[in-house]
Amino acid sequence: MTEFEPSNEFVSNVMKRVFACEAGLAECRRPLRERLYASRPFRYLMVHCGALFGVLSLPATCL
Repeated sequence: MTEFEPSNEFVSNVMKRVFACEAGLAECRRPLRERLYASRPFRYLMVHCGALFGVLSLPATCL
């Protein structure tokens, strides 16, 4: 079986499109909500708030 070797023109055209797409994505910024959800400190804060809520609501569920 022979290996496929694309032409240089094909590779050049594809890479131009890829660079154009990446440039377009870099220009548009993600919304604040998405950046916040992706941040590690926010996730740690949510975990700790959930644990604190669970500990504080434990006596209410046991009574």
